[in-house]
Parts: sequence; structure tokens; C-alpha cells
Amino acid sequence: MVPLPLNVRFPCTPRHATRARQAFRVYLALLHLDTRTESDLESAIGEALTNAVEHGFAQDTFFELRCRLEQSVLQIEIEGRARNATLPDKLARPLDSRDMGIGIMRALVDNVELLEDGRLIRLQKKIRAINRRRAGKSAATPALKG
Repeated sequence: MVPLPLNVRFPCTPRHATRARQAFRVYLALLHLDTRTESDLESAIGEALTNAVEHGFAQDTFFELRCRLEQSVLQIEIEGRARNATLPDKLARPLDSRDMGIGIMRALVDNVELLEDGRLIRLQKKIRAINRRRAGKSAATPALKG
């Protein structure tokens, strides 16, 4: 069975970006992916979270992390408050040293989109079927301690 979607909200701070990464790792564990795919996804989301905090950090702001698996495509969205309306333009031009995170994300997942003036980062990765022998019987997303 496929895990339930993950939808969590955190204050837009570096400390909470770390917490979001932990939540994502719990979700990935439920998918029982190979080590390389897990590592690639963790690296890509780390870059996306860094981007969200860097461009959205302000007092009393939040970002949301949403993940869902549909028809063998893992879709990850990070939505926050971007202060830089030029973020979508970064996908259309050559990368400079400040844009390396986008290049890293592009190298690790199948599709990277920056939408809503940069407030939404969407990553997509086609994954192999879940290894049902490793997956066991439970498909519910475990509660995060917090």
C-alpha cells in the first residue's frame, strides 16, 4: 500500500528546515526505496528547504512541506513566502554561483518547477514500485514527535 500524503507546516527558520528534513526522511522510509534514490531525494529536498528559508525567512512566516506518491511519481512541494519574485526566471537562464541549489535539484530529480513567483517549489521523481517484502503491512504515515 502507498503511504498517506505528508502535509506539515513549520515556521520559516533554518532550525525548522532541519525538522522538515526529518519528517521527509520518515516519509521516505515508508516508501522502501533503494539507498541511492533516498539519498538523491534527501539532497534535493535539502536544497529546496534551504531555498525556501533563504527567500522566505521573516518573523512569523511559515513554509509547508507536502509529499505524495501517485502512479509511481513522488511529488514534493515546498510552499512559503518568497521575497524574490525573480526565482522562476532562474530556471530559464544559465546558473550562476548563487543558483547552484537549483542545479543540484535538477540533477537529482526528474522535474523542478518554481511557481507562484517562487513561493512554491515542486519536485517530481519517478520511482520504482515499493518493495512489498520490506514494506510490511503498515502503510500509514507515523506521527512525528514534536
